[in-house]
Amino acid sequence: MATDGRLQAFWYVTVPMAAPGLMATAIFTFWGAWNEYIVAPPLTSTPEAQTTTVLIVPAVVFIRFMQRYLIQGLTMGAVKE
Repeated sequence: MATDGRLQAFWYVTVPMAAPGLMATAIFTFWGAWNEYIVAPPLTSTPEAQTTTVLIVPAVVFIRFMQRYLIQGLTMGAVKE
Protein backbone atom coordinates (compact mmCIF):
# COMPACT_ATOMS: atom_id res chain seq x y z
CA MET A 1 0.00 0.00 0.00
CA ALA A 2 1.35 3.43 -0.92
CA THR A 3 -0.54 5.09 1.91
CA ASP A 4 1.12 2.85 4.50
CA GLY A 5 4.60 3.89 3.36
CA ARG A 6 3.70 7.56 3.48
CA LEU A 7 2.17 7.20 6.91
CA GLN A 8 5.25 5.39 8.19
CA ALA A 9 7.51 8.05 6.68
CA PHE A 10 5.43 10.73 8.38
CA TRP A 11 5.48 8.90 11.71
CA TYR A 12 9.19 7.97 11.73
CA VAL A 13 10.67 11.04 10.02
CA THR A 14 8.43 14.07 10.33
CA VAL A 15 7.03 13.56 13.84
CA PRO A 16 10.46 13.12 15.54
CA MET A 17 11.77 16.19 13.74
CA ALA A 18 8.74 18.23 14.81
CA ALA A 19 8.68 16.95 18.42
CA PRO A 20 11.07 19.56 19.91
CA GLY A 21 9.10 22.39 18.33
CA LEU A 22 5.82 20.96 19.54
CA MET A 23 7.22 20.53 23.07
CA ALA A 24 8.53 24.10 23.09
CA THR A 25 5.17 25.38 21.87
CA ALA A 26 3.36 23.39 24.57
CA ILE A 27 5.68 24.73 27.27
CA PHE A 28 5.36 28.36 26.13
CA THR A 29 1.58 28.05 25.83
CA PHE A 30 1.35 26.56 29.31
CA TRP A 31 3.68 29.24 30.64
CA GLY A 32 1.54 32.02 29.15
CA ALA A 33 -1.67 30.52 30.55
CA TRP A 34 -0.02 30.07 33.94
CA ASN A 35 1.13 33.70 33.99
CA GLU A 36 -2.40 34.84 33.16
CA TYR A 37 -3.66 32.73 36.04
CA ILE A 38 -1.11 34.22 38.46
CA VAL A 39 -2.15 37.77 37.52
CA ALA A 40 -5.92 37.16 37.92
CA PRO A 41 -6.28 36.40 41.69
CA PRO A 42 -4.79 39.70 42.93
CA LEU A 43 -7.21 41.57 40.68
CA THR A 44 -10.26 39.92 42.26
CA SER A 45 -11.52 41.24 45.56
CA THR A 46 -13.64 38.29 46.72
CA PRO A 47 -12.07 35.17 48.25
CA GLU A 48 -14.66 32.98 46.47
CA ALA A 49 -13.15 33.94 43.09
CA GLN A 50 -9.80 32.32 43.88
CA THR A 51 -9.58 28.67 42.80
CA THR A 52 -5.91 27.99 43.46
CA THR A 53 -6.14 24.33 44.42
CA VAL A 54 -8.24 23.36 41.41
CA LEU A 55 -5.93 25.01 38.88
CA ILE A 56 -2.69 23.76 40.43
CA VAL A 57 -3.51 20.10 39.70
CA PRO A 58 -3.16 20.45 35.88
CA ALA A 59 0.10 22.35 36.37
CA VAL A 60 1.58 19.60 38.53
CA VAL A 61 0.46 16.89 36.09
CA PHE A 62 1.86 18.82 33.10
CA ILE A 63 5.20 19.44 34.79
CA ARG A 64 5.42 15.81 35.91
CA PHE A 65 5.02 14.52 32.35
CA MET A 66 7.26 17.17 30.79
CA GLN A 67 10.02 16.86 33.40
CA ARG A 68 11.85 14.18 31.41
CA TYR A 69 11.93 16.37 28.29
CA LEU A 70 13.00 19.45 30.23
CA ILE A 71 15.89 17.63 31.91
CA GLN A 72 16.90 16.02 28.61
CA GLY A 73 16.97 19.41 26.91
CA LEU A 74 18.98 20.96 29.73
CA THR A 75 21.58 18.21 29.71
CA MET A 76 21.88 18.17 25.93
CA GLY A 77 22.58 21.90 25.96
CA ALA A 78 25.26 21.51 28.62
CA VAL A 79 27.20 18.70 26.93
CA LYS A 80 29.78 19.83 24.39
CA GLU A 81 31.44 17.33 22.11
